Amino acid sequence: MERQGLCLAAVVAILAASAASAQESLSARVEQNRLVLTSHGTEYRLFVSNDSLQMNVSGWSYPLRFSVAEAYQGAQDWLGVVWSRGEVVADTDTEKVATAVFTLFYRPTEDPKTRRGQAKAKGEPEPELKAQVEVTLRVRADAPGIWIEQSVVNNGEPFTCYCLPWFNAGVAFFVPGPEGILEKKFQGKYATVAEGTMPWLFLPPRDGTGGGIGLIFLEPDKVFVGEYGTAASPTGSIYLNARPRTQTLATGGRMTMRLRVLPANSAEEVQKAAS
Repeated sequence: MERQGLCLAAVVAILAASAASAQESLSARVEQNRLVLTSHGTEYRLFVSNDSLQMNVSGWSYPLRFSVAEAYQGAQDWLGVVWSRGEVVADTDTEKVATAVFTLFYRPTEDPKTRRGQAKAKGEPEPELKAQVEVTLRVRADAPGIWIEQSVVNNGEPFTCYCLPWFNAGVAFFVPGPEGILEKKFQGKYATVAEGTMPWLFLPPRDGTGGGIGLIFLEPDKVFVGEYGTAASPTGSIYLNARPRTQTLATGGRMTMRLRVLPANSAEEVQKAAS
């Protein structure tokens, strides 16, 4: 009986230590106009750099970027963002959640094809932009990675936009195929990876060291995945769009994308997490 009691006490101690470790591995805070969250030893920092919204992931050499563009008759007017506010909205043993709001603004541009360019050519006032980006970041004790929800919210006159996360990548990436996992090389041009449902993809490390990164798409399930590269460089970028790629937001309208980002060492690891 004494031995059984000691074994039970050891099991309880191990479980308690495991729970404490999981709790300690999670954190969320607002720090100098940025959100900083930690999950299972990986740190995620969301902030504004050069008027663009980006996230740095520890152990991953290149940032993840989230861009918004106004679309007008085939032209794109890439919008800048400025930090407005942020806060930690949930802080429990099992999860941490932080949110941030960024105001969108027109960057200086002389492109005559954009809505602003057309207004200027006609001698009309520049259109007024009243829109913002809302981001919610979530980390959980039961699984590694970070859950990202990004919304473009229109508070002004209707306008059409892209909501476009994109990620620096390497020379290749991995996606699910009809008969298994497929490796795809960048083609040095704009190209479509998948028009319909793409549940996940894996980006191996660019420099061949360290781990890679996995992207698991949650909402909408119909994700357009594309690649961009140049003939002069073997590396490229991955970008994402909902389908349709552009949406017209009425006053009070919202367009949202949700995905999970997690460190990964293989495509099989991402596939298992997505399932």
